[in-house]
Amino acid sequence: VINIAKSEIDSRLAIYRISRDIREATSIISAEDDRVSFISNVDPDDSYEEVSYSLESDNGYYNLVRSVDGGVEGTIITHLIDSDIFMYYSEIQIPEDGLSTPVTAGELGDIKLIKINVSIDQSGSQSLRTMDLDTIIVLRNKI
Repeated sequence: VINIAKSEIDSRLAIYRISRDIREATSIISAEDDRVSFISNVDPDDSYEEVSYSLESDNGYYNLVRSVDGGVEGTIITHLIDSDIFMYYSEIQIPEDGLSTPVTAGELGDIKLIKINVSIDQSGSQSLRTMDLDTIIVLRNKI
C-alpha cells in the first residue's frame, strides 16, 4: 500500500514538473508521440536550454527520461504501460484528433497545447493495478 501511494505521489509530482517545463517553452524542436523537445529556461540562470522528455523501453514497460542540453538528468516516471503519451494541438480548443505525429517542421510553430496521458503500473509487477494521469498544458509563449 505504501509503494502504491508513493508511486502516485511521485507520478503527480513528475507530471507537475513536466508541465512547468513545457509551459515556459519558447519553441518546440520536435514533437512525437513518445518524445518532446523544446527550448526553455529551466534553471536559475538567464540562458535557455534544450529540454527533452522521451520514453525508454525497460522490461515490458517504459520509463520517461528528462534530459537537458543533451545530458541525461534522470528517470522521471517508471513503469509506464503505453508508449503514446504526448498529443499536440494547434488550437486552444481540443478537437478529437490532434496533429499527426511526428509533427512536421512546418507545424511545430503552430503547437499551442500539449496533452500528456500516462498509464502507470503502480505495483511494478504487471498486476493490472494501473493509475491514469493526464494533463493539458497551454504553452504560455504561444497564445
